[in-house]
Amino acid sequence: MILTQLYEIFRSADSINTDSRTIRRGQIYWALKGEHFDGNDFIQSALEAGAEWVVSDRPSISGDKIITVENSLQTLQALARHHRNQFDIPVIAITGSNGKTTTKELLATCLQTTYKIHYTRGNLNNHLGVPLTLLLMPTDTEVAIIEMGANHIGEIGALCEIALPTQGVITNIAPAHLEGFGSIEGVYLAKSELYQFLSSHNGTIFVNAEEKTLSPFITKFVYAQLYNSNFKNGDEISSISTVMADPFLSFVIDGKKYQTLLAGLYNFNNILTALSVALSNGVDLHTSAEALCEYLPENNRSQWIKHKDIEILLDAYNANPVSMKSAIENFHQLTGNSKFLILGDMKELGTSSKELHSEVLQMISRIGGWTDVTLIGPDFYNLRLEFPVYHFFERRTDFNPDWDSMRQSKLLIKGSRDLKLERLLDETDAMP
Repeated sequence: MILTQLYEIFRSADSINTDSRTIRRGQIYWALKGEHFDGNDFIQSALEAGAEWVVSDRPSISGDKIITVENSLQTLQALARHHRNQFDIPVIAITGSNGKTTTKELLATCLQTTYKIHYTRGNLNNHLGVPLTLLLMPTDTEVAIIEMGANHIGEIGALCEIALPTQGVITNIAPAHLEGFGSIEGVYLAKSELYQFLSSHNGTIFVNAEEKTLSPFITKFVYAQLYNSNFKNGDEISSISTVMADPFLSFVIDGKKYQTLLAGLYNFNNILTALSVALSNGVDLHTSAEALCEYLPENNRSQWIKHKDIEILLDAYNANPVSMKSAIENFHQLTGNSKFLILGDMKELGTSSKELHSEVLQMISRIGGWTDVTLIGPDFYNLRLEFPVYHFFERRTDFNPDWDSMRQSKLLIKGSRDLKLERLLDETDAMP
């Protein structure tokens, strides 16, 4: 079956679903292979659940409702690119080591004040998530925002070939996913694939001139649109500055203060990017700023949770050395004399893992003044003899928090996704 025929079937169906357990009547079940499963094994159950069509790459399976392709994933990606090609609209790609999901959410908040937008939900930002995001794009979309993640060189370039972005921004560069990238130079090379694509396709490259890690791109991509804390707003220059985030970040534009619900000064660059890209796309600066004040973080990202007498800063969606240090530094600067840390391992750091985890503990020791520090995960645990003053647990399930001791205190919880540190908060329900 040729791609245009498959596209007509896609347009006539309710939607695409890659999980046979949640199939609804009228959907296309797309059988994909994973590391520990093969979606082709669940075709019969998908049909019984009401799948209108099934896309499979197992030649031995046939039937009236089964479309056989050579490679299910590649076909899904090709279909997504074909759907993307039906739109002559701005498609803004966002990548980076830290803050790309928050920046995507903030930019969407700004743009939706003016346009009908479509954007990546959650973190569907990989070789599967990007095509699924594109295929969900409604026909009346005026602007799309596509988040792109990667842990190997070449992935961002491949995602660009699917999403065909017309604009793009890299939030920053940091030592993350070093197992796949090999080095910080590898991270630069991988993230720059977005700018390389835009440069070769006459796209718009946004570069934050105040983000030091992006300075190599300023001279490399000479046609980049630089932005900083001074905005060209019509015939005027508007200036933006921050106010101490205690606990929430606020900022000032031309003397007017805007109060957000975001924790941490490290979110200022995310706000700066959202305001800049939205302004470049025709959204009034103050309209965007007012919208950002209404944005409420979720999904374990920089969330302040007040539970009884404990103020908890939950930032447990992910962690790398830069985001971990920034979170600790910001947390230390908050008012209050009683502060607790519960920190989890930073994953995918390769041979640099021990050194980078040790740097975090050295920073904690250098700052000092903590009421109590708990480290969770095998990477931190391996350093327990070097930092005996702290509490170490190899697994999250080995740790039983003493919530009573944290009353009337502030607590930072941060770690990589694998540890799921937010599950520790389930224990708070048992507090009297």
